[in-house]
Amino acid sequence: MSIGDLSRINTNVQSMKALGQLNKTNSELGIRQLRLATGSRLNRAEDDSAGYSIANKLKAKTRGQAQA
Repeated sequence: MSIGDLSRINTNVQSMKALGQLNKTNSELGIRQLRLATGSRLNRAEDDSAGYSIANKLKAKTRGQAQA
């Protein structure tokens, strides 16, 4: 094994770390774009379970009032 082989392994490790960070950044960017596109702070129960529950109850009340 020569010195060149060791630097190639280190480069691959660094590139895998960079790819992991890029994937994490893309995932977070997607979440933020979803929030901007919908105009809603809460799009999923994961965002804020208590707030999501309250928001769903308010939506149900407004639909009920609209039908009445």
